[in-house]
Amino acid sequence: MKKIYIYKTVVILFIFVLATNKIFAQPAGWSHSQVYSVTEHSGALVTDYQLKITLNTQSIITAGQMNANGSDIRFGKDNAGTVMYNYWIESGINTATTTIWVKIDTLFASATRSVYFFYGNAAAPATSAVAGTFVGPMSSTDSVKTGGAGGSTDSQRGFKFSTTEDLLVTHFGKNEPDGTPRYVTLFNFTTQAIISQIQVTGPAAQYNYNLLASPLWLISGTPYLIELFQGPTDGYYFGLSTQAGQQIVYGDMYYCNGCTQNTFPASMLTGYHYGYPDFWYWRKKNVTPAPTYTVSFTGINSNAFDSSISISPNPSNGLFYVTLEKKARVAVYNNVGQLVFDKEMNAGKSELNLSGFANGMYLLKATEGNKQFNFQMIKE
Repeated sequence: MKKIYIYKTVVILFIFVLATNKIFAQPAGWSHSQVYSVTEHSGALVTDYQLKITLNTQSIITAGQMNANGSDIRFGKDNAGTVMYNYWIESGINTATTTIWVKIDTLFASATRSVYFFYGNAAAPATSAVAGTFVGPMSSTDSVKTGGAGGSTDSQRGFKFSTTEDLLVTHFGKNEPDGTPRYVTLFNFTTQAIISQIQVTGPAAQYNYNLLASPLWLISGTPYLIELFQGPTDGYYFGLSTQAGQQIVYGDMYYCNGCTQNTFPASMLTGYHYGYPDFWYWRKKNVTPAPTYTVSFTGINSNAFDSSISISPNPSNGLFYVTLEKKARVAVYNNVGQLVFDKEMNAGKSELNLSGFANGMYLLKATEGNKQFNFQMIKE
């Protein structure tokens, strides 16, 4: 019992020291932040998880608090930004439904943790990227190389497939014997509609890949066709093979002759690869049930933490003391954003009593003139 008591005392002292040394500073150059509370539901430790967040960047940009292209968006493990997370803005910048994927290093089983969202830095370069956020790239054909060269001109050659999980595609590829630019087209097999089409360039007899204008998601279980088009003087490779990437389910070769790159191929051969068209895909971690998030706090921070605003003890049973160098307006919000305390405090040490409120995390905003500082408080 004595060892346990000592351990708890050390932990509390450690938290106290960190809190009174203002660990909640933001990274230099960033003026605004939000805190996301992320909860794990599967009951297992989850690492390197891609959390999908939907947020309203339009209102932030309209208020002049974020760059119009979202280049100043960042996500961190702590409010000081000492560890930044990889992220990818999928779509919708400057809209009410911006989709962003954030790669979080650790979510403990059935626990809730904070992820910090920073913005408000006019000089910040864009760092949104698929690479580093997702796992990949991987080849849809697993770079199949069997067979010979030849075949029909003005034709489509490729294969039907589905996926065992949702996959993100960023590049289309080709391997053919002539080294000519080729159209690579992705069809929805059920509707026969073209999903995406680009020309892929590169030398003969090797796999070459070109970037799509916009990455696209392949949905698990949906049937697709990936096709390579041959013009009036083009040939292709062909051979017996059902080779495919680990998350790809091969479903026979489909082709058409005397057709264009926009023609849906309706003829089929079992157990062949002709072409060869390919694509690069990326994976995300799948957890059931998936983690969820809520926005805990929002605010602005001037980063001028040399002004000696401190809170102690923190955590507390409800009675906190706020020490200010200058007179400031102090407001406290609960974890759903409700104002629970609002008072102008003089320089020096003042009492802040939250004994009548529920245990949990609170946000204190101290305003000194045109400067504003954010602090997290824990009532337990």
